[in-house]
Amino acid sequence: MPATDPPPPTHADHVNSAPAGATASRHIATLEGLLALDAPTVRAALDQAVDLIAAALATDKIDCFLYDADADALVALGVSDTAMGQHERALGLDRLSLSGGGRHAAVYRTGVPYTTGRLDQDAEERPGFARDLGVRSVITVPLEVAGERRGVFGAMSARPEGYTPDDARFLEAIAHWLGLLIGRAEADEARHTAVATVATLRQRARQAEVVAEIGVALTGGAMLPEQLQRCAEALVRHLDAAFARVWTLDEADRVLTLRASAGLYTHLDGAHGRVPVGAFTIGRIAAERRPHLTNAVVGDPEVNDQEWAVRVGMVAFAGYPLVVADRLVGVMALFARQPLTEDTVAALGAVADAVALGIARAGADDERARLLERERAAREESDTIHRVGQLLAAELDQEALVQAVTDAATELTGARSARSSTTCATRAVTVTPSTRSRVCRARPSRGSPCRGPRPSSGRPSRARAACGWTMCASMGVLAGTRPITACRPDTCRS
Repeated sequence: MPATDPPPPTHADHVNSAPAGATASRHIATLEGLLALDAPTVRAALDQAVDLIAAALATDKIDCFLYDADADALVALGVSDTAMGQHERALGLDRLSLSGGGRHAAVYRTGVPYTTGRLDQDAEERPGFARDLGVRSVITVPLEVAGERRGVFGAMSARPEGYTPDDARFLEAIAHWLGLLIGRAEADEARHTAVATVATLRQRARQAEVVAEIGVALTGGAMLPEQLQRCAEALVRHLDAAFARVWTLDEADRVLTLRASAGLYTHLDGAHGRVPVGAFTIGRIAAERRPHLTNAVVGDPEVNDQEWAVRVGMVAFAGYPLVVADRLVGVMALFARQPLTEDTVAALGAVADAVALGIARAGADDERARLLERERAAREESDTIHRVGQLLAAELDQEALVQAVTDAATELTGARSARSSTTCATRAVTVTPSTRSRVCRARPSRGSPCRGPRPSSGRPSRARAACGWTMCASMGVLAGTRPITACRPDTCRS
């Protein structure tokens, strides 16, 4: 349509031709509507305000631009939901850099309102408004908030000479009320942000407390079940969990054993006392080695007992596999009656890592203790065997030799010390070939129950050495020597 041809009549034509009383009433109703607006954010408040003003003025578009210092641009936080307003957004004319000039930038810089009924003849305006949007009439006024210029506010119409001086004064008054509205919305937004920030800080403090408490529990020197119980109790206390549990993996049987439970349930037996890997939600978490998180327990197919979840009011679930260096050591899980926040989920991930390390460290400590005990026992046995060997090589007194060997056997076996006058033990006592003949030449004491036929000479025969006694002891085979396979009081084989 050529620019010289006037567009069809708009709502502005009817408003401008309306009686002055009707217009005044409409303006008052608009101001009252602005005062009644209650929006949580500045953008929401301005979106509601510009639609209200556009309807009152029956114009094609209302804009509220605020200055963005980071972008050095005027950004439309409020654009009326009209055809021209939607077209403006599509063309990108809702964001105007100050360096690009134009009437909006001039009004913001100078604070002087701008009004025209022939925008297409204004060489200083950005061409997009007249050429692409078809704007002809414009009113743009500065926008101040708490005495500080913060942006511009205005109306646009496709009708040439579409506004009257009263319209301009009305928009200047509206700009004042918008400043109050923006100030109130920003205060509310700041207050809500502050409240949310405080809540977040408190939540993070609680999360830090639970991580710290679990760190103390896992390094306090208690036995593993007690450590894990303290961890479960900390989760319930600090994260508002309904109950929390920890299972450890029995690698041989591929079964998860419940080692700690706190909160609503504290028993360690029952259906979830021993969970095969792959069974139930807990077993699947272990088998897949992936956490399962939900804030909608009711309806979650991974939560088997839906009737129970509804009855006790469970809302959220978090289950974590406990993995160290690609080795599964257990599962940690909790239920809650309120949704879990992102911060809480992040804290639970850190807790799961700490608990997994604690379980692995406890296992390593137990294994190290077992190895040290074996080493100590082996060292003591070696020392005892060495002492017995020395006695067998040097001691000629029969009674002293038997008693010394018996005492050594007692040390090795933990048996009660036996005197040489007791009856012979039935377990073999080993001597080396180099000491066997020395033992067999020894003469038994009279009346010994280990008495047998004496050899005819002081030396044993090469084929079979008759022995008048055998060493009485309940000791095991001495390592590194050749054992005598029987303890008989009548013979001693060489």
